[in-house]
Amino acid sequence: MTRDTSRTDGDNPRNRKPRAAEDRSGGFGEMVKTVVIAVFFALVIRSFAFEPFNIP
Repeated sequence: MTRDTSRTDGDNPRNRKPRAAEDRSGGFGEMVKTVVIAVFFALVIRSFAFEPFNIP
């Protein structure tokens, strides 16, 4: 019994897009999301860590 080892074009690794090309389309949205999360954490940390020591 022999197995059919032929591949279709979709299974051929040479015909697949590189992973970087697939991820490039969502890069801007991911950057905006990261910046928003970073600003949120910076404001939260600032309000709890530095504001109590502010003497008017």
